[in-house]
Amino acid sequence: MKLDIDAKAREVSFSVPTKVYSEDALRIAAAVFESKCVASAGESKGRHELTLKARKDLGAEGLAALAGEFGNELLNQEYRFVVARFNRKVADFVVAFAKTDANDGAR
Repeated sequence: MKLDIDAKAREVSFSVPTKVYSEDALRIAAAVFESKCVASAGESKGRHELTLKARKDLGAEGLAALAGEFGNELLNQEYRFVVARFNRKVADFVVAFAKTDANDGAR
């Protein structure tokens, strides 16, 4: 991941592919990091353009670490969506079976 760091402005910018990361995952990751930074996002050429503005002075190394931590959280949130989609059919089957079983017991 290529980082653009501006230590004086307390900002780090980078991009991630829109095919991999959803806007929902971006919003949740930004909410998780709300106490550490203000996250803003734009989109261009199939990529989310992200800028993190740290709430305190971190220096260049700290900003790079912040971007890495944010990237990890972003991946974690997207993975949750993937797992939820994967498990959706099983969850629907369990609910349908439970409803059927409950209706059989009511007779």
